[in-house]
Amino acid sequence: MALMSKPTSDPKLTRWWWRTLRVWLYELVDPLWAAFRGDNTDDISLANVIDINGVSASEFAVLDGLTTTAAELNQLAGLTADASELNKADRAEPAGIAEASKNVVLDASKDVMSKRYDINQSMLAAGSGKPALRFDGTDDLVVIDDAAELNFGSGSFSLFWEILYPIISGGPYGQVISKGWAGSKPGKTWAVLIDNDSLDSLRYRECVDAGGAYATNVVIDESIPAGWHRFALVRDVVNDLLKVYRDGLEVFSQSYSVDQDLGNTRDLSLCGTNYDANRYISTQVSAVRFYNRALSAGEVRALSSGAALEWMDLGASQSDQVGNGEDWTGVSGSTPPNDWSDTGSGTATYIIRDNTSIANFDDNKALEMGVNSGSKTLYQGLAEAGKRYRVSFVYRNLDGASSSYVALGGSTNKVILQNTGISGDGVLYEQEMIAVGSELMFFVDSGGILQIDHVSVVRVGCVVEYRSDGITHVQWQDASGNQLHGVVDGAVPVNLPSSHLPRYVKLDIQGDTALTGVIPGGYRITGMVAEVSGASSGMILNVGSTTGGNDVVNGQDISANGSFDLTVVKRLFSLSAAQSLYVNDDGGTSWSGVSVDLYIRMERIK
Repeated sequence: MALMSKPTSDPKLTRWWWRTLRVWLYELVDPLWAAFRGDNTDDISLANVIDINGVSASEFAVLDGLTTTAAELNQLAGLTADASELNKADRAEPAGIAEASKNVVLDASKDVMSKRYDINQSMLAAGSGKPALRFDGTDDLVVIDDAAELNFGSGSFSLFWEILYPIISGGPYGQVISKGWAGSKPGKTWAVLIDNDSLDSLRYRECVDAGGAYATNVVIDESIPAGWHRFALVRDVVNDLLKVYRDGLEVFSQSYSVDQDLGNTRDLSLCGTNYDANRYISTQVSAVRFYNRALSAGEVRALSSGAALEWMDLGASQSDQVGNGEDWTGVSGSTPPNDWSDTGSGTATYIIRDNTSIANFDDNKALEMGVNSGSKTLYQGLAEAGKRYRVSFVYRNLDGASSSYVALGGSTNKVILQNTGISGDGVLYEQEMIAVGSELMFFVDSGGILQIDHVSVVRVGCVVEYRSDGITHVQWQDASGNQLHGVVDGAVPVNLPSSHLPRYVKLDIQGDTALTGVIPGGYRITGMVAEVSGASSGMILNVGSTTGGNDVVNGQDISANGSFDLTVVKRLFSLSAAQSLYVNDDGGTSWSGVSVDLYIRMERIK
């Protein structure tokens, strides 16, 4: 008889196997999980770790110095950041220059895998190794000639700069950015300064009256760690606030009720000033931007993450785009003012009214537009679709039964003008609008009577943009489109790639002109372009390496308006010393009435 037996189960043996398996799994997974939480400082090799809970090895990359893609981040268990808070992951170009626009940016209030992620971590790493200007703290600075675009008057503005800490000040208050500032307190000036007694402190000062007290003297105290930082200062006169941000986070806010005019004719300077000694600082700077409006907190975070604001914000200025918005010349019955046109089925009558006694009009001229039998639109082409503008004027809507509105480019973004009655004061109107077309339009319905004055439209946004890729030995080029290039005085470019391709721009040449040291040692000319206006018959352009010389551009005919590719007959200069150029009209007619914008392209060969 066969001996039969049945399987038996040993509970002790089963429990032993389960305990052993758990220990093995714990020893494998826990170090990885600890590294993720930041609890373990040991280096963890992830090359052979796969398929742990369906997460790849690249998804376990340590968050400090993040190299994962946005798609991989979204797979991380426990991720609480919104999708909108994730930009592309940090990547480095072959030259080792971190692309700040691809940083991972998470809201500081969010947790990722139980580890709080600070925006500063990826951003500080991105700042190192990029092109910058180094200032020695003795006499180095960048100077931008005074221009109307840089005078913000009594309006709002925002400053943004990227700078390396620690900063050493050459005087009691070294200057980071200033518009005509000096220790003698000249009127209508402002400055961002470093306090020499506490280099972790920033000061923002405004002075209205020459030699008088500071209208604004704000101290922003905080401990700033070493490394690259991105600052923004927002002067918001609409909401009476002054704010300072560091690396995208607000670090200072104060009520700001002083509404003084800061417009002056002095130069703008970075990291020093030519108006006062002992105002220089020793540091590196890689980006500076000015906006003629108050940036929102979200926009500051975007800038601080390395992302550029929308293209609509480039090319702004302080120039009024409206022709004839004050004097109203050319008005006659149904004929609208000069520079204006009208359209519509109604009949319009235009009259220049004396509104001297009416509040907010401030002078004796206002345009009155009365419409019968239909409607009429008074318009002027001045805007560019997609761009942002500040529209302002004073008005009275004298017929409460009729409608009227203002629009920029089309009625899709119209704003209804309130009815104030015939005895009311003028209503001050100011609003930022994104143009959907080119026309500023005032619409008046049948039977309506509208009075307007002080009509102004100003392009708002980025006035100057000094980026790291615009740094050269002699210029820091403005990328906003306003051509407000800064002159580099002594500051030394660092981290320029070996293939650096700079250009030099000299605008409005109207006579023999010396371009001192424009070709740095180790660079050569690759091409020149001349933009000519007010052309004169027989005009000849020469560019020499010495006064009167003709060995660079020889006898170029520029007797017509437009752009000319100049024939460069000599490209190579010294490999060690900067070389000058001389622009002249030898052999041709005089410069009378001629203006030349000269663009010089160069390449680095050493």
